[in-house]
Amino acid sequence: MKNLIIYLLVFAIILFTNKTIAQQYKTPADTIKLNEEWAKINEQKAKLQTKLAEAQNDLSKYNTKAAEATAKAQNAARESSSQADKATNGKMKDAKKAESKADDALNDAKDAENATEKLEQQNKKIEDLNKDILKKEEKLKKLEIMRNAIRNLKS
Repeated sequence: MKNLIIYLLVFAIILFTNKTIAQQYKTPADTIKLNEEWAKINEQKAKLQTKLAEAQNDLSKYNTKAAEATAKAQNAARESSSQADKATNGKMKDAKKAESKADDALNDAKDAENATEKLEQQNKKIEDLNKDILKKEEKLKKLEIMRNAIRNLKS
Protein backbone atom coordinates (compact mmCIF):
# COMPACT_ATOMS: atom_id res chain seq x y z
CA MET A 1 0.00 0.00 0.00
CA LYS A 2 2.85 2.34 0.90
CA ASN A 3 4.52 1.67 -2.48
CA LEU A 4 1.26 2.39 -4.31
CA ILE A 5 1.00 5.81 -2.67
CA ILE A 6 4.61 6.60 -3.58
CA TYR A 7 4.02 5.55 -7.19
CA LEU A 8 0.88 7.66 -7.37
CA LEU A 9 2.71 10.68 -5.97
CA VAL A 10 5.56 10.28 -8.45
CA PHE A 11 3.06 9.91 -11.30
CA ALA A 12 1.18 13.03 -10.18
CA ILE A 13 4.41 15.04 -10.01
CA ILE A 14 5.44 13.90 -13.47
CA LEU A 15 1.97 14.61 -14.82
CA PHE A 16 1.85 18.17 -13.49
CA THR A 17 5.43 19.10 -14.34
CA ASN A 18 5.39 17.77 -17.88
CA LYS A 19 5.44 20.83 -20.15
CA THR A 20 3.74 19.08 -23.04
CA ILE A 21 0.73 18.31 -20.88
CA ALA A 22 0.71 21.53 -18.86
CA GLN A 23 1.28 23.85 -21.81
CA GLN A 24 -1.94 23.62 -23.74
CA TYR A 25 -3.14 26.55 -25.82
CA LYS A 26 -6.91 26.65 -25.56
CA THR A 27 -8.18 30.21 -25.74
CA PRO A 28 -7.77 33.08 -28.20
CA ALA A 29 -5.64 34.81 -25.56
CA ASP A 30 -3.13 31.96 -25.87
CA THR A 31 -2.62 32.68 -29.57
CA ILE A 32 0.38 34.94 -28.95
CA LYS A 33 2.17 32.28 -26.90
CA LEU A 34 1.28 29.64 -29.46
CA ASN A 35 2.65 31.76 -32.30
CA GLU A 36 5.86 32.44 -30.36
CA GLU A 37 6.39 28.73 -29.77
CA TRP A 38 5.52 28.02 -33.41
CA ALA A 39 8.18 30.49 -34.60
CA LYS A 40 10.76 29.13 -32.16
CA ILE A 41 10.20 25.52 -33.23
CA ASN A 42 10.21 26.48 -36.91
CA GLU A 43 13.56 28.22 -36.40
CA GLN A 44 14.98 25.18 -34.60
CA LYS A 45 13.73 22.92 -37.38
CA ALA A 46 15.38 25.12 -40.02
CA LYS A 47 18.69 25.01 -38.14
CA LEU A 48 18.46 21.24 -37.88
CA GLN A 49 17.74 20.98 -41.60
CA THR A 50 20.81 23.11 -42.34
CA LYS A 51 22.96 20.87 -40.14
CA LEU A 52 21.48 17.81 -41.85
CA ALA A 53 22.31 19.16 -45.31
CA GLU A 54 25.89 19.89 -44.22
CA ALA A 55 26.25 16.43 -42.67
CA GLN A 56 24.90 14.76 -45.80
CA ASN A 57 27.30 16.78 -47.96
CA ASP A 58 30.21 15.72 -45.74
CA LEU A 59 29.16 12.07 -45.88
CA SER A 60 30.66 11.49 -49.32
CA LYS A 61 33.96 12.91 -48.07
CA TYR A 62 33.94 10.47 -45.15
CA ASN A 63 33.05 7.58 -47.50
CA THR A 64 35.95 8.46 -49.77
CA LYS A 65 38.42 8.77 -46.89
CA ALA A 66 37.32 5.44 -45.42
CA ALA A 67 37.61 3.67 -48.77
CA GLU A 68 41.04 5.18 -49.46
CA ALA A 69 42.32 4.33 -45.99
CA THR A 70 41.06 0.75 -46.28
CA ALA A 71 42.70 0.31 -49.68
CA LYS A 72 45.97 1.78 -48.37
CA ALA A 73 45.89 -0.55 -45.36
CA GLN A 74 45.29 -3.58 -47.57
CA ASN A 75 48.15 -2.58 -49.84
CA ALA A 76 50.47 -2.06 -46.86
CA ALA A 77 49.50 -5.47 -45.49
CA ARG A 78 50.36 -7.10 -48.83
CA GLU A 79 53.73 -5.30 -48.94
CA SER A 80 54.45 -6.32 -45.36
CA SER A 81 53.64 -9.93 -46.13
CA SER A 82 55.83 -9.84 -49.22
CA GLN A 83 58.73 -8.33 -47.27
CA ALA A 84 58.29 -10.93 -44.53
CA ASP A 85 58.61 -13.67 -47.14
CA LYS A 86 61.91 -12.12 -48.28
CA ALA A 87 63.15 -11.95 -44.70
CA THR A 88 63.00 -15.71 -44.32
CA ASN A 89 66.39 -16.05 -46.08
CA GLY A 90 68.07 -14.92 -42.85
CA LYS A 91 69.49 -11.51 -43.83
CA MET A 92 69.26 -8.87 -41.12
CA LYS A 93 68.60 -6.11 -43.64
CA ASP A 94 65.53 -7.95 -44.96
CA ALA A 95 64.28 -8.58 -41.42
CA LYS A 96 64.53 -4.86 -40.57
CA LYS A 97 62.65 -3.96 -43.76
CA ALA A 98 59.98 -6.50 -42.90
CA GLU A 99 59.62 -5.01 -39.44
CA SER A 100 59.34 -1.51 -40.91
CA LYS A 101 56.71 -2.65 -43.41
CA ALA A 102 54.78 -4.36 -40.61
CA ASP A 103 54.79 -1.10 -38.60
CA ASP A 104 53.58 0.81 -41.65
CA ALA A 105 50.83 -1.74 -42.21
CA LEU A 106 49.74 -1.44 -38.57
CA ASN A 107 49.58 2.35 -38.78
CA ASP A 108 47.60 2.21 -42.01
CA ALA A 109 45.19 -0.30 -40.45
CA LYS A 110 44.64 2.07 -37.51
CA ASP A 111 44.04 4.94 -39.93
CA ALA A 112 41.48 2.84 -41.80
CA GLU A 113 39.78 1.95 -38.54
CA ASN A 114 39.61 5.62 -37.53
CA ALA A 115 38.22 6.63 -40.92
CA THR A 116 35.56 3.93 -40.70
CA GLU A 117 34.66 5.05 -37.17
CA LYS A 118 34.28 8.66 -38.35
CA LEU A 119 32.03 7.46 -41.17
CA GLU A 120 29.85 5.58 -38.67
CA GLN A 121 29.70 8.67 -36.44
CA GLN A 122 28.61 10.79 -39.40
CA ASN A 123 25.87 8.29 -40.26
CA LYS A 124 24.73 8.34 -36.62
CA LYS A 125 24.73 12.16 -36.67
CA ILE A 126 22.52 12.15 -39.77
CA GLU A 127 20.17 9.63 -38.17
CA ASP A 128 19.92 11.73 -34.99
CA LEU A 129 19.28 14.93 -36.96
CA ASN A 130 16.49 13.20 -38.89
CA LYS A 131 14.91 12.06 -35.62
CA ASP A 132 15.13 15.58 -34.18
CA ILE A 133 13.53 17.05 -37.29
CA LEU A 134 10.68 14.55 -37.04
CA LYS A 135 10.11 15.52 -33.41
CA LYS A 136 9.94 19.20 -34.39
CA GLU A 137 7.48 18.39 -37.17
CA GLU A 138 5.29 16.43 -34.75
CA LYS A 139 5.31 19.35 -32.32
CA LEU A 140 4.37 21.73 -35.14
CA LYS A 141 1.46 19.45 -36.06
CA LYS A 142 0.23 19.51 -32.46
CA LEU A 143 0.49 23.29 -32.40
CA GLU A 144 -1.44 23.46 -35.67
CA ILE A 145 -4.20 21.35 -34.14
CA MET A 146 -4.34 23.74 -31.18
CA ARG A 147 -4.33 26.74 -33.54
CA ASN A 148 -7.25 25.29 -35.50
CA ALA A 149 -9.15 24.59 -32.29
CA ILE A 150 -8.70 28.22 -31.23
CA ARG A 151 -9.84 29.43 -34.67
CA ASN A 152 -12.95 27.26 -34.38
CA LEU A 153 -13.71 28.88 -31.02
CA LYS A 154 -13.59 32.34 -32.62
CA SER A 155 -16.05 31.34 -35.34
